[in-house]
Amino acid sequence: MIPFEEIDKCLERLGKTRGWLAEASGRSGQSIRAALAPNAPTAKRSALIQKALTQAIEREEAAQAMAEQPLADGFQRLFMTDAQISRADMASRIIGSPSLIDFCKEAIEFRANEIVNFNRDPLDGLSPLKVVEEPALGKSFRSGQA
Repeated sequence: MIPFEEIDKCLERLGKTRGWLAEASGRSGQSIRAALAPNAPTAKRSALIQKALTQAIEREEAAQAMAEQPLADGFQRLFMTDAQISRADMASRIIGSPSLIDFCKEAIEFRANEIVNFNRDPLDGLSPLKVVEEPALGKSFRSGQA
C-alpha cells in the first residue's frame, strides 16, 4: 500500500487532486483531508482508508499507462470499432483485470467453457446477457437469452 506521506506526490505525478481522490475512492473530502494531514492521528489513518486510496491511485496509474500504450495489432483485428475496444477496456478495469489482453482471454475462455460444458448455442451470447440458473449444476452463468 502507498504510505500516506506519499499520496500527495502520487496525485501530483498523475495530475490529480484530493477532490478527485475522494470521488475515485468513494470517500468524503473531509476524510481525505484528515487522513493526509501532516500530523494526522492514527485513528484517521486506518488501513481501510489507505487501501481505498491506494486502489484508486493504482487504477488511475493503470488507466494512464494503458492510454499511453498503442493497442496491439491483434485488437484491431479482434474488435471492429474503437467503441468496442473502449467498452472491453472499461469492463476489464471494472473487474480489476491486469490487462485488456488478460480480460479478453478470460472472457473468451469463460464463453467457450459455457458453450462446451452447458451445450449452449454459440450465437446465444449475441443478445443482451442475463444471469440464469443451471438447474442440474446449481451454478449461475450468463446466457444470451433475454
